Amino acid sequence: MTKTTFILGFLTVANFIALIAGAQVAQAAADKPLNVLVLYADDWRHDTLGAAGNTIVKTPRLDALADQGMRFTQNCVTTSICGVSRACLYTGQWMSRNGCQGFNMFTTPWEQTYPGKLRENGYHVGHIGKWHNGKFPRQNYDFGRSYQGKHWFEGKDGKPIHVTQRNENDALEFLQTRPADKPFCLTLAFFATHAEDRHPDQFLPQPQSMKLYQDVTIPVAANATEESWQRLPSFFNE
Repeated sequence: MTKTTFILGFLTVANFIALIAGAQVAQAAADKPLNVLVLYADDWRHDTLGAAGNTIVKTPRLDALADQGMRFTQNCVTTSICGVSRACLYTGQWMSRNGCQGFNMFTTPWEQTYPGKLRENGYHVGHIGKWHNGKFPRQNYDFGRSYQGKHWFEGKDGKPIHVTQRNENDALEFLQTRPADKPFCLTLAFFATHAEDRHPDQFLPQPQSMKLYQDVTIPVAANATEESWQRLPSFFNE
């Protein structure tokens, strides 16, 4: 299996470009091109991760990635709007140049974005999860699954599935179906950290996450009503 570069969290454009440049240098000395996996969070605070000192939120997998890789601790987003920050990441340009002033599609030619550049250079390119920059340009990806706005969806078996589990399932499908003879670039854009305003189901956790808090007493959020719990399958009470 070829080596993969993990990009953790909400990176500044400069950080991302530096990592890609570093990957290109490493690639010159490698037998095969590097794979690139962008884990893109949404609406994180600076101290959301356990690795960043959070004493309540438990993120052991991301903490392990941070421990084995590189954490940037002095980052700033270009604006406080997630759509603009996303456009800046894709294009490597400020809002004043890429033309995205909210949640519209940026005006920078696709060939100048990092997915466009990598696909042009023989990469199998995918996007999974939140897009929110106008209409999702499915034609520009080899594998594209765009969705957002909800924490719970209906799974293939008819049961509710958490958006993060859907992210994982789609990412595994991408990895399992990608061409073995091509390097890949996958942008996995999460949504779960974004509030779903006035919707009680946003407070319902994934069942597997509850194992992390089995020794912690956590009051049920006021908005997570008994009715909202009953709408989900019985495995929450097992």
